[in-house]
Amino acid sequence: MKWHLMIAGLIVVVMKLVGTSLFFVYFSEIFPTPGSPGGTNSPIDDSKGECPILWTFYKGRCYFFSAQQKTWADSRKHCVDSGSDLVIINSREELAFLFNHTQNEVYFIGLTDQDAEGKWKWIDNTALNINM
Repeated sequence: MKWHLMIAGLIVVVMKLVGTSLFFVYFSEIFPTPGSPGGTNSPIDDSKGECPILWTFYKGRCYFFSAQQKTWADSRKHCVDSGSDLVIINSREELAFLFNHTQNEVYFIGLTDQDAEGKWKWIDNTALNINM
């Protein structure tokens, strides 16, 4: 039995019960999927879904749901400093996965209109596509 995972899960549940109102989501670029550019570490084994403790594996990526209260800019800086970034949602499946993990909380994602008010784009400069 993987006790370290059970303990980590218990910590997450306790943090949720204590309750903070501002969260953010980011995914790890530390463990790139096979064939993806960048990264120096070994790719994630899709059959096992290996992620660091407290991270959640989904379709070749590791997601971290943080309980730290920060601004969007500070959240992004923290992610980048950790070798990650705020999540870019690429499919309805990924959106459903994130929704299922965040239903009653508020999280930051990698979407911004800081360059032009009301003109939303992802942090990789791609335009928001609501018809994905």
